[in-house]
Amino acid sequence: MYKYLVCYYFLFILFLKPAIVLSDSRLFEPTIVESKSYTEIFTLTAILENNSFVQIQMTITNLGRTNKNATAKMLVLNESRKPFKANMWYNNKKWCYSDKPWPCLTIGSCKIRQQNQKIEFTGLLDNATIHIIINTLPQPIRAPHSDYQKKSDKKSSILFYEYKILIPWSQLNAYVIIPGMQSGKFNGYGMVEQARSVGHPKDISQGWVTFRGNSGNDYFLANFRIPPEKNIPIAGWIWKNNDNSPEPIKNLQIQKNINIVNKNKIEIYTITAPDSLFCIISSKCLYRYSFIDELGPFLGYIVKVIVGDPVTCYYNAQVEIPGYKYQKLSIPGVLELMNIK
Repeated sequence: MYKYLVCYYFLFILFLKPAIVLSDSRLFEPTIVESKSYTEIFTLTAILENNSFVQIQMTITNLGRTNKNATAKMLVLNESRKPFKANMWYNNKKWCYSDKPWPCLTIGSCKIRQQNQKIEFTGLLDNATIHIIINTLPQPIRAPHSDYQKKSDKKSSILFYEYKILIPWSQLNAYVIIPGMQSGKFNGYGMVEQARSVGHPKDISQGWVTFRGNSGNDYFLANFRIPPEKNIPIAGWIWKNNDNSPEPIKNLQIQKNINIVNKNKIEIYTITAPDSLFCIISSKCLYRYSFIDELGPFLGYIVKVIVGDPVTCYYNAQVEIPGYKYQKLSIPGVLELMNIK
């Protein structure tokens, strides 16, 4: 049970995108809060030249029988292959942080660190190996509409999440060995984020919208929280190339349509910004993750009462930007939709 709880929060906080302010000398060092719902995550996301979507998550959490537990997760999606997901739970004796000679967080067989002028991730889970190098030093940026806090209804404590982009969208090199997938060395683009939160998912959000797109010459990133309160607009940010920082966006509109293809129902999402600033359109669903389904009908029902019923879907998608450089620009990517019922 505790393993699944940790894995769920690990995936959920990805969409919450929280973070803390860290000095460069203590990069990747968790700042632990004495709360059982505390969770902190470092996320590396990449899109490779073979169209694979790679996501690495390293998490410290107080969930479980003891505090200061950890998880490590690797997710690889490619439309032409079966999805690969591996995650492991560790107690507080199976992870460590060191700032000498370089900042480094190690969780089980996975490690993320700064070394000289680059950031490096190495991991081995379920016979899969991923090694990623980003030749860019951290440039911490706090994105607009990211931070959130409120008083707990049951206690006088504060529920919150914070978020920071440690490395913006940058070129990278990856060495990937995945059972059943194309293996080898690939170029690509990616980013590193840091997140920190206290609180249960359903108390903080109804869901999240996240898009990462890259065409080689252009990129487009977007992240929006769907607030639990009624009559509060969906707010977040976008970041496209040639911009120096993320741009705040409010009043996002989400529309869901059902298409019938060979008697199969296909969900198509259209996500638009005010004044038609951009439009994100989904297509094929690459992967669906349900924390409650993994727990089974009995335990799943008990946990559902506490945290809600979160479902995360990853879609092939593209963003269209009208009038960009005097013509419509279309950028392919992956859309992540997390919904808490």
